[in-house]
Parts: sequence; C-alpha cells; structure tokens
Amino acid sequence: MFLSSDGINPVENMINSVRRRLNPKLKIEGIIITKFQGNTKYCQEIYEVVENEFGDHIHIFDSFVKYAIKVAEASAFGISLHEYAPRIALKQRLTHRSPRR
Repeated sequence: MFLSSDGINPVENMINSVRRRLNPKLKIEGIIITKFQGNTKYCQEIYEVVENEFGDHIHIFDSFVKYAIKVAEASAFGISLHEYAPRIALKQRLTHRSPRR
C-alpha cells in the first residue's frame, strides 16, 4: 500500500481504533518508503520527516523502494507491471541501505 506521508496519521488512527474495538493484537509492522529517489533533496527531506514524526513509535524500515517510471506507466495504462514490463526485477528496485547522506 502506498501512502503519502500525510496519509500515515489517519491510517494510524484507524488502526488504533480497530485495535481498541476489535483486535488488541493488531499492530503496524513498520513503514517502508516507496518511490524513493536518493539523489533528490526532496526525497531526503520526506524520509527525514517520516523518521522524525513516526520513528519514535513506528519502525521505519532501512530498506526503501526506488522510483521506477515503468510502475507509473503501467498504472497509467491500467495494466499490471508484469504485463507492461515483465523484465523489471522488482527485487533490484528494493535497496537495503539507509537513504540518508
């Protein structure tokens, strides 16, 4: 699921509500940054905002998913990524180093 950094709070509130009312064992496993471009200042700032606002109570994964234009194109055409660009190795798009410089 992709959520903008602004969307994390409402989802966190919803999960807390479900936890109180229906499932006390429900928890957020963590946040993984997606559409990440490590060479842009904007992405670095977003990472820092998420880390500062949520890192004290939600695990921020060290891995992040790099931006791939083929993913956006497939979505725009309304077809799956596997149909649009079958040769993309998604695991190569997942990076395990910290995006901080």
